[in-house]
Amino acid sequence: ILSSSSLITADDLSLTTAANGGAIGASGNVINTALTGTLSASANNGNIFVTESNGLNVGAVNAGTGDVQLASTLGGILSSSSLITADDLSLTTAANGGAIGASSNVINTILGGALTASANNGNIFITESNGLNVGAVNAGTGDVQLAATLGNILSNSSLITADDLS
Repeated sequence: ILSSSSLITADDLSLTTAANGGAIGASGNVINTALTGTLSASANNGNIFVTESNGLNVGAVNAGTGDVQLASTLGGILSSSSLITADDLSLTTAANGGAIGASSNVINTILGGALTASANNGNIFITESNGLNVGAVNAGTGDVQLAATLGNILSNSSLITADDLS
């Protein structure tokens, strides 16, 4: 599923590609959305690239062994009982103070690769079902809470920027 700079406006949006390795968006050709509800996406071991023009409410996002890149230009990336399954995961909010997850409703993940996250002075709350491999995480003056249900939290010389880290 590719976008030629179009904008999908909807309440809830579900994007699915069943083809093995089929992608939703691409690195230079993301799916642009303006949602009032929840994003759900499933790619059969393919990459998922979505940029939301407002705050992004994330439901189930499953890329299998593919990568996921979710971005929000205004507002944060919040969880609607989310579970993001991917190899590498990149979460970015551009809005000042835009959070990724919340203390009472974290972004839940199952990752095979690394997490990178950037919130422009907003808080970041991630819980990984297995061990968490941390890439660059930048909350500016916001707080970062990372948790791994099983396994360790590892870093390959990554930089974590935050006011408080837990």
